[in-house]
Amino acid sequence: MRAPPPGLPAARALAGLALLFGIIGCGGTRKLLRQAEEYSADGRHTAAVRTYERVLEASPGEPAALVGIARAWLETDEPERAIVPAQVAAETNVPGGKEVSIDALIVNGRGASAVDAASALAQANPKDPAAWARLLEARLAAGQLQEAVAAAEEVIPLGGGPRALSAAAWAHARANNCPRATSLAARASAAAVAEAGVQAEAAAVFWLCADAERANATANAARALITDNGALWSVQAKRRAAGGDHEGAVRRLAWLRVSYPEDGTVAARLGSALLKAKEPARAAVELRAALKLAPYANTSQLASGVHVAYRAADQLSEAQRQDAVTAILAELGRAEGARGDSTAAAEALEAQLAASDSRDPIEWRRLAQAWAATNSPGRGVEAARRATDLAPDDFEARLLLAQLLARRGEGERAIGQAVLALQLRPGDERGSLLLGNLLLARGDLREARRVYEACLQRYPNTPAVREALRRLPAP
Repeated sequence: MRAPPPGLPAARALAGLALLFGIIGCGGTRKLLRQAEEYSADGRHTAAVRTYERVLEASPGEPAALVGIARAWLETDEPERAIVPAQVAAETNVPGGKEVSIDALIVNGRGASAVDAASALAQANPKDPAAWARLLEARLAAGQLQEAVAAAEEVIPLGGGPRALSAAAWAHARANNCPRATSLAARASAAAVAEAGVQAEAAAVFWLCADAERANATANAARALITDNGALWSVQAKRRAAGGDHEGAVRRLAWLRVSYPEDGTVAARLGSALLKAKEPARAAVELRAALKLAPYANTSQLASGVHVAYRAADQLSEAQRQDAVTAILAELGRAEGARGDSTAAAEALEAQLAASDSRDPIEWRRLAQAWAATNSPGRGVEAARRATDLAPDDFEARLLLAQLLARRGEGERAIGQAVLALQLRPGDERGSLLLGNLLLARGDLREARRVYEACLQRYPNTPAVREALRRLPAP
């Protein structure tokens, strides 16, 4: 029998060791995967992330680890870090990859990017309630309310569970289908008596649909189940808004709003979210409500039995409270302007400047301009006067004061301010036209002619002034 070639036993030994370590490594990977899954199940999501990272270092592209780490990141304070592993999982068609990719986009407020993938998944799995529920969430995140209603009607008969029912109820409520919405909300609430989120969403649906009795009862049930004063919903709302999912922010803030109706911070945030969601009328309602609630209302103590989500809000200093009120009033002014109520917008801006005791002449001029756009332009006179007091050499403020005085019927005072405006900017076309017209109204044709001619001498290319001069009677 021939002796084995030199070195063969060593090679065989090395091969055996490699095989042994491979088996151990494979077993170690499986062990780490199980450990990561246990961490996730226990809510220890940061530990799960670290463990999945170890798996991926040992076995790059491990499907279960890609999906697992994406799911774990979604439960942390950095859900945006789930997007990359989730996309890799989806592109390589690993089990659960498409689902977690859609979920990552939704959680990060990128519902519009998730809609097509969620729609394809639902069409490929027409009997899967989870697929339709995911499409419902994606369409809500994209602000596609009518399309979300259609997805809701697909998921309901498939038995998507209480969360799908409450999401469907929300979609119908936001689409103003209140009879259907309240029916679904009642079913969701009855099916999930121990789930705070379902109870809060059902309460929000009743609230949106003006069913105060059921809204209060369901909100009380939700509040009894909340363990963190709604802190998680608050963070989720902020994250959704940052990603552009304003509907998602509105939705979660509505849960907080019904659960803590006496908390002005929630009402203010909901108002801002509604304004960004292009619902200025509802935004104005919430912003006005916020100003009447603690901590923004000037009240030293809350009534007995009041529930407030953010106790830190009670600790606002007076200066902080005033700054917050000023910011809310600014939002209210934008909301009123967006819904076309120019008087309400001017009133909100006026309250904002009064609250801040502003010394900025531009802000007071802006308020005067806001009143000038209303049916009560005379109410802007004091704002324009404040602007000229703060900035005597501001031509625009001086001219605006003259215009507002003229519209209030105070011709002589308007003439005086128009003269001062032209001293700041001699020959200005707008100032010349205003002063000339005021002089004409007083019957002083000679002075009106002098004003028009002075303007044309400086600025010959002013057709409106030339036409005004042409219409004057011959001297």
